[in-house]
Amino acid sequence: MVRISSRSPALAQSPALALPLSLVLISSAWATSPATKAAHRGAAHAKAGAKARAKAHAKAHAKTASKTAKTTSKTAKTASKTAKTASKTAKTASKTAKTASKTARPASQASLRDGERAAPAYSPTSPTPSTDDSLRAMVRIGEAVWKSQNQARDRRLSATRPPKKVNWFKARRRSRLPENISHGLAMVGPDRPVRPRRSFSIRTQKVDEGETIRSVAYKACTSPQVLASLNDLEWDTEGTPLPAGIKLKVPLRFRAFSGFAKAQRLRTGPGVLAKRVHNTWGRPYVVKLLTSAFRVVHQRWPGRHPFIVHDVSLFGGGRLGRHKSHRAGRDIDIGYPTFDAERKDWGMPALSRIDYGRLWAFIDHIEQSGYVAAIYMSPRIQRRLHAYAVTQGVDKARLDVLFQYPCARGQKRTLIRHSPGHRDHMHVRFAAPKDLGDLQS
Repeated sequence: MVRISSRSPALAQSPALALPLSLVLISSAWATSPATKAAHRGAAHAKAGAKARAKAHAKAHAKTASKTAKTTSKTAKTASKTAKTASKTAKTASKTAKTASKTARPASQASLRDGERAAPAYSPTSPTPSTDDSLRAMVRIGEAVWKSQNQARDRRLSATRPPKKVNWFKARRRSRLPENISHGLAMVGPDRPVRPRRSFSIRTQKVDEGETIRSVAYKACTSPQVLASLNDLEWDTEGTPLPAGIKLKVPLRFRAFSGFAKAQRLRTGPGVLAKRVHNTWGRPYVVKLLTSAFRVVHQRWPGRHPFIVHDVSLFGGGRLGRHKSHRAGRDIDIGYPTFDAERKDWGMPALSRIDYGRLWAFIDHIEQSGYVAAIYMSPRIQRRLHAYAVTQGVDKARLDVLFQYPCARGQKRTLIRHSPGHRDHMHVRFAAPKDLGDLQS
């Protein structure tokens, strides 16, 4: 520390600095005194101790709160497990009670049957007439309850096992029937078979020169058999031209038909592989015609890979997945036949691997029946199939009625026509005169 004397020449020359400088010297001396330093150290220690105590208290409080929360969570989990166990126990007890009520014979019925076998003679210990009447009333009530229980059980079992000596198995519409059932009658009530929910209209069309039953029917997306039935004509497979200027009744449909009662399942067999057995229900004439066509192609080419079928319809019809059609048992998706013997699904075959010989034989067989209304196919496959049919000597007039090729897409309405999404499979639609009887015109 530098000491400045009051007798220095600077203070003598400037007396105004003497007083402030003396105050500074006094305050500095007080701050550096031992008592002041001790007071500062005591305050610092007290502040540090208060902070440490507050921190320890907060930590202990947080730890206690965490333990409490964990304990509460464990208690809640234990209560939840207990509730689930109680629920399972109650369900098991309910099932056991139902099973016991179904299998046990009521005591009233047992007493009735025993009384019917051997009626005891009247004795003084027998019940009075009034008591006997009340017992008989209770027996009648027990009989009614037992009969209703048996009827309910029979209704439940009818959907899982086929009855004996019945050709058509009755079940509710869209039921997933066991695979051993091939024929079924779809029902919407005890005595109400399924009825289609779409109507159609009939218009009159004038026949142009050179048109046949085939050409007129395929333009309206219906089958030649239906057109011939509506107009009292005879179906001619040779394609004889109709008289020019006559008027024919042509059925028109605006939305897909939905629902059908009599159904038959298309199964895996000679020349066909059904992939989805619960979606291969169709009208009986459709399944019979397809089975016949597959069998004919298989007999001609026995060593080739079978046709792969995916979707026809559900039992009794109705909406099927993402399909806009396939609701009335008249539409079927068939994969193109290929030379690949290991193929298990239709996939997207190369154009050079498609067996156009078998494809043309199948289409020619079903088209000759007159029940085909439309076939949807990719244009690139149409062109190659058309070329194969030409090599087989098919008449040009018939090819013009069957194929949309070589016209632009959608420019000509024929049997085989273009529709997006049919590069990996073809869509075949059938129509028969018996289908019109189920619809409303």
